[in-house]
Amino acid sequence: HVSGDSLLKQVGRKLLKISKQISVNNHLMSNDQIVARLSGNNFVIGLSNLESRNLAVTLCRQYMHDIEHPYKLRNVKIDLKFNAGLVVFPEHGRSLDVLLQRADIAAVQALEERRTFCEYDPEYGEYTQYKISLMHDLKKAIDEDALELYFQPKLDLRDWQIRGMEALLRWNHPEHGFVPPDQLVKVAEDTGMINQLTCWVLNKGLAYQQRLKQQGLNHHLSINVTATDLLNVKFIHHLTEKLEQVDYTPGSLTLELTESTMISDPERVLEQLKQLSKLGIRLSIDDFGTGYSSLAYLQKLPVHELKIDKSFVMDIAKSQDNQVIVKSIIHIAHYMNLSVVAEGIEDLDSFDLLSEYHCDMLQGYWISRPIPFDQVLEFMVHFDLSAKRASVA
Repeated sequence: HVSGDSLLKQVGRKLLKISKQISVNNHLMSNDQIVARLSGNNFVIGLSNLESRNLAVTLCRQYMHDIEHPYKLRNVKIDLKFNAGLVVFPEHGRSLDVLLQRADIAAVQALEERRTFCEYDPEYGEYTQYKISLMHDLKKAIDEDALELYFQPKLDLRDWQIRGMEALLRWNHPEHGFVPPDQLVKVAEDTGMINQLTCWVLNKGLAYQQRLKQQGLNHHLSINVTATDLLNVKFIHHLTEKLEQVDYTPGSLTLELTESTMISDPERVLEQLKQLSKLGIRLSIDDFGTGYSSLAYLQKLPVHELKIDKSFVMDIAKSQDNQVIVKSIIHIAHYMNLSVVAEGIEDLDSFDLLSEYHCDMLQGYWISRPIPFDQVLEFMVHFDLSAKRASVA
């Protein structure tokens, strides 16, 4: 807290210094300008009697340029990143409360778009109301079991049989309709409900897996988890208790984690992964090739599988560069005793290439789109790859 306060004071002093220089350069009076800290790491700058809106944009750009310089904390240089929202009176509001609210909305938009600043747009407000609605209704949807799980089958190339399925979350909001999964996860993370959401997927997925097992189908189940889940001790406890409650076959559950999860807190991640591996859970690195994890770090992780990102697979038949990348990933993974899943298989040419490269498992629309659970059993019983290839030919 002391260090944080020190940085905030430095930022405040820097803003005052920039403001004085801007006042001199633009012939502003002292009462034409205010610099204040609202709360936390939020500051507000008020400028009045400006000649035009364009000048406001220019000055905002100057603030953002000058404020990003190295700060010192106990003789250590620290780089800080800033995002700002710009509002103009009376175009964006006639009261202070409305202007501050809309400036905050624009600043959040700048952060999401990875821009230094955004000028408020009414569309941002509509989007914010949409997000607020989702945030409000998500807990209710989890509590009332109003979410759905779909499953996308995985084809094992070693025997041409469906051996696994990935659980994919779906939410048809009563007012807004279908909510994209990425948006749903973002809302859950922003509201601190991501662990509840993942536990819901885990509970429902394992229950469905048990129902298939009773029908004689012992298929692997894959579930996506986030860094927040993995670093939450309660999640590990919940998972352990859940596996003890069901007829769990070691190795039949795979947790898919992105590369960014691996590097979020390497030491803690490694310990948690070791603990999960001891429970008989398979671990997969999802979207491999798009992150930043090194092969040296990969060797230390108790992972069992690499999942090649679909961006390398979807146009592989037309891209020699992607063919080289995919072949290299498969070769390295096999050398490290890891199995490989390729997602994004959308045509027969891609299927044939991945078969030629000795990929272990395939997933994509050409094999099957995600389907609700009540269609899973029928799909798995009647799936015939030879017939599918023949129909395409």
